[in-house]
Amino acid sequence: MKFWARRAALIVTFLTVALAASTGRSAEAPSAVKANSPVRAVAIDYLAHLPMVKVLINGKGPYNLVVDTGAGVTVLDKDLVAALDLPVMGTSLVGSPMGAERIPADSLAIRTIEIGDVVIENKPAVALQLQDVFSPLQAPDGILAAASLDGFLVTIDFPNSVMMIRRAELPPADGQRVLDYGTSFVVPDIPISIAGEALRAALDTGAPSTVVVPSNLIATLPLVSEPVVTGTGRTVDAEFEILSAQLKGTLNIGHIAIDNPRIAFSDRSTVCHIGMGILRELTVTIDRTNRRVAFEQSPQMPDSGSPTRRVVRGGSKKSYGIMLGGLSGDVLEVIGVEQGLVAATAGLVKGDRIIAMNGRPVKTLGTDERIRCLRGSPLVLQVERGTSTLEMTLSFE
Repeated sequence: MKFWARRAALIVTFLTVALAASTGRSAEAPSAVKANSPVRAVAIDYLAHLPMVKVLINGKGPYNLVVDTGAGVTVLDKDLVAALDLPVMGTSLVGSPMGAERIPADSLAIRTIEIGDVVIENKPAVALQLQDVFSPLQAPDGILAAASLDGFLVTIDFPNSVMMIRRAELPPADGQRVLDYGTSFVVPDIPISIAGEALRAALDTGAPSTVVVPSNLIATLPLVSEPVVTGTGRTVDAEFEILSAQLKGTLNIGHIAIDNPRIAFSDRSTVCHIGMGILRELTVTIDRTNRRVAFEQSPQMPDSGSPTRRVVRGGSKKSYGIMLGGLSGDVLEVIGVEQGLVAATAGLVKGDRIIAMNGRPVKTLGTDERIRCLRGSPLVLQVERGTSTLEMTLSFE
């Protein structure tokens, strides 16, 4: 979640759950999702950037649940669990890809969650103290994971603030308006292109930015200027700095092309996220049965009607081609180099450990100083490779 302030804060509710780690008995009834007819649109409200719908829980309510495509399990606030006297069935471990360790949470038995004409029966859920995550905003009553709606076509029309849940299927993927998504995560992850670099990104309504990428891409993506710290990210199990910078290039998501967007970088993120910075302009449909996602642009957003534009980046003077595992720590781990660019030509290889830049130990450099070194010329590196220490000079000249 992002609070629109001078120093923004970000809450990403990208939750996974380790149900195999649960203790105690589980709910006996099988899970199901049923829809009465006809299916009607459900109104969406917003908590900051987060879409939110009203639901009934075990026939009581309504309660406000944030709809999160980046969550793998539905979450209810502990205060609501106590008020409804919901039975706790055991303990699960939940977490996010950005956290170091998963945290324990009560596993819940919920008979029904009703969203308009749709009834979710006996789906897994957990309880957390959500105010700890959403502060200083007033926390919602819970987080509804899109993963809880398996078997249904879920359409979120952000410009018109409505959501539809119905029995239907998307047509086969065409690589433009309909995309297949992978099986790497419990949440939809789709192919994207950033300045010609092919990546995969989780579809995440819990993220406020247009796109969030791992900070190791700072060294390879063409940027207008050096990234600066613009906020603090927070998940259920981690807190971290967010850097951002304007891309010098095009972000492609299927048929949608966005020139020179602002990109957020996270040292904790190991995957890319497509967030509300772009999703709020779109109608997004998720077909979890066939693992497809469709995007339609709102009337306010120009649609070129043409195939994806691909910006191919060659030997840019803005990149040495060093791929890092992150920007924190006493050393910088090289996880790869781009062939044909300066670092590869100089002899840097995957597995090298950068211990000093321009004569200064990495451990004495702040994040901003590390970025300036990596984007400046010349760059003198002191590198550990096995038991040897090497020195190499990189330059854009």
